[in-house]
Amino acid sequence: MMQRLRNFGRDTRGTMAIETAFLAPVLVTLSIGGFEASQMIARHGELQSAAAEASSIVQASPPETDEERAVVEDVIEASTGLADNKVTLEFAYRCGVEENYTNSRLICLGDDATDGDDIDEGGYSTEEISTFIRIRVKDTYTPQWVEFGIGEPVEYDVERTVQVS
Repeated sequence: MMQRLRNFGRDTRGTMAIETAFLAPVLVTLSIGGFEASQMIARHGELQSAAAEASSIVQASPPETDEERAVVEDVIEASTGLADNKVTLEFAYRCGVEENYTNSRLICLGDDATDGDDIDEGGYSTEEISTFIRIRVKDTYTPQWVEFGIGEPVEYDVERTVQVS
């Protein structure tokens, strides 16, 4: 009996199978995680490139009308494979030396522009108005591990602001 116990302790024929049984799930999980992480980073890079492409288009030929902005949106949607509501271009304005943007040019003109009196009720009353196009690209990526109840989908929101005047 003692001899059998000593032989059992020296027998290494099944150790590789046991080590593989322990390590294979860990290695597979790490591999899938690495692949998913690289997919997320690659998608973010694609969206950044699309925003840069839109910036270049806007700088070369600023879209003045809704139709022209829609054409730029269509170009970006086609290059990224995004749905219609995931890419937006909209005007933004900066009044004088203010650091914040506003969506209305009238705010920069001051209260006189809206009701004709000289009382400034929230407007900046400046003659220097900078016009920008704000480009926004949104997307969602759902990694495989979300299907197993781990984590949540990744939300991307890439924004660029390009001065046009």
